[in-house]
Amino acid sequence: MEVNGSFTMSMVEEMITMPPRPVIDRDRTYLEVDGQRLPPGNYQITYGKEIKMNMVIVNEGDEGGWCRVLLVDELTGERLSEPYTWLNPGKSFPVAQYIKVERDLALKVYAQWSLDEETWNTTDEYG
Repeated sequence: MEVNGSFTMSMVEEMITMPPRPVIDRDRTYLEVDGQRLPPGNYQITYGKEIKMNMVIVNEGDEGGWCRVLLVDELTGERLSEPYTWLNPGKSFPVAQYIKVERDLALKVYAQWSLDEETWNTTDEYG
């Protein structure tokens, strides 16, 4: 509704939407090393261990977009995994993965979004 050629505050608020905003669902995300579940934190994992990861992100934004779970070794910067999908608002994206550790790792998990599948923006971290 226009008032004297300008927008009312409620009209402006309705026009503002939040882009995709994937966040890590901390109730359903966990890392397990040799069968023992680890609490959230920074992990230094030694050679020879097996890691089971269950990661879930939820799009808490107002718009759909490409969302991914990025798993990085903080020691080397190597990307160990980066599965992604189109995620509508309120929907979740679960990812389960097993890794056999072949060298010491420092794991970090990121939730990211993109509109073009090239430029990624971090919205949440775990680990």
